[in-house]
Amino acid sequence: MLSMDNLPVILWFALTGALVIGEVFTTTFYLLALALGTLAAGALAYGGSPLEQQLGAAVLLSGLGAAIIWLNRRPSHPVDLNDPDIGQPVQIVSLEPLNVHYRGADWQAEFSPIKVIKEPQIGMTLHIQNKHGNVLLIG
Repeated sequence: MLSMDNLPVILWFALTGALVIGEVFTTTFYLLALALGTLAAGALAYGGSPLEQQLGAAVLLSGLGAAIIWLNRRPSHPVDLNDPDIGQPVQIVSLEPLNVHYRGADWQAEFSPIKVIKEPQIGMTLHIQNKHGNVLLIG
C-alpha cells in the first residue's frame, strides 16, 4: 500500500528507471552514472536514512560515475594505422580557410593538436597526421 513513508523510495526508484530508459536511447553512459546515484539514494531511503544522506549519496555516486566515464572516454579522432593517406605530404594552398593540395585536389584541413606549427605559410609542406571525415589533420 502506498503511504507517505514509502514515497521517497518510490520516487528514487522511479527516477532510476527513467534514467536507465533514457540511457537506452542515448547510449552515453552518463545517464547510467546518474542512475547509480539514484539507486543508492533509493536504497538509503528504503533503509530509513534521512533525506540529506540520500541526496549526498546520489550526488557522490553520480559524480564519481560521471568522472570515471569522462576520464575513460576515447579520443575523438582515433588514428587509423591502415589508412594509406596517413603520413603523406601535403602542400598548404591557403590559410583562411586552411586548404591543402593533395592527390591533385584541394582539401579542407586543420592543424593537428599533436604537432604544433608555429608559423604556417602558403607553399609549406606538411604531412597528414589523421583524418576527420573529409578534413585532413596535418602537422
